[in-house]
Amino acid sequence: MVRHFIFIISFLVLPQLSLLHILTHHEHLFLDLNGFKPINDTLGHEAGDILLLTVAQRLPQAIRECDYPGRLGGDEFLVILQDIGARDNAKKVADKLQELISQPCLLKGQTICVSASIGISLYPDDATDINSLVHRADQCMYQAKQATLADKALKEMEQSMPNK
Repeated sequence: MVRHFIFIISFLVLPQLSLLHILTHHEHLFLDLNGFKPINDTLGHEAGDILLLTVAQRLPQAIRECDYPGRLGGDEFLVILQDIGARDNAKKVADKLQELISQPCLLKGQTICVSASIGISLYPDDATDINSLVHRADQCMYQAKQATLADKALKEMEQSMPNK
């Protein structure tokens, strides 16, 4: 059973996931924070750590007790959903995670907002082994991040154009 994983505690809130111990018969959400690096670079690593801790504390609010959130490293997180059923259900969880992650956070006297790019992989639709499931979720997350960057660039371009 998945509860018998051996986890190393990261930030005393979420486990550092060891991919060697994750069973494959689950759905995976791969999360990467958008805008983390500039916050870490401008406000410092302590502020970055506080932001990661805040996100880590928010993840369990969006999932069931039988699901498992964990930090992979840096600003990447993996959420394992047990028996979620369909991609639409996993998407609902991803939307709820996005909503919670996007809530403002106070860092060094500044209100900071970040979002997350989230990729979803489902067993057995996307893959049947753990490495392939995580890789597929990572690929989907990267596509979501690229779409977010393209949307942001388009909005910036539209804002810089003179009004007609």
